[in-house]
Amino acid sequence: MKRLLHLSDLHFGRDRPELLDPLIEQINGLAPDLVAISGDLTQRARDWQFMRAREMIDRIKAPCLVVPGNHDTPLDNLFERVLMPWRRYRKWIACDLNRRFMTRIGLLSA
Repeated sequence: MKRLLHLSDLHFGRDRPELLDPLIEQINGLAPDLVAISGDLTQRARDWQFMRAREMIDRIKAPCLVVPGNHDTPLDNLFERVLMPWRRYRKWIACDLNRRFMTRIGLLSA
């Protein structure tokens, strides 16, 4: 049987850093086949927030399927929010916004 673990709304920038190590230990201890991380990796789409999210993702042993959320687009830069909303997400997390994973239970898409 395949094991899927889902995390949502991590909001780096408004997180509690002391909980990160126990979370990573729990995730890796469960040994999921895939970790789905949905929406709002960051609080305000700052580079340093994406960097911290990337560092967390890199510590997860299982493959990760990450889907950005509305907080992952710049709030305070209208030009960038309209014309390049996923620039920082693509830089730090994944260039491809349509990632897919083939498993024995079927195709999983972001």
